[in-house]
Amino acid sequence: MVDKTRLVAQPADIHHTAKAHRDMLKAARSGDVHAYRKAVIEHYDPLQRVLANAE
Repeated sequence: MVDKTRLVAQPADIHHTAKAHRDMLKAARSGDVHAYRKAVIEHYDPLQRVLANAE
């Protein structure tokens, strides 16, 4: 059974995700594919960490 309290986003994760959203938008607007890809990968870091800890 999964401990659902471990699935709650932490403040640092929310900040990280918001920054990644800003970085994705900035990269998309400037046409920087490499920066956009990096920001998308970073965007999913908190989710991947939460899912890994849920197992």
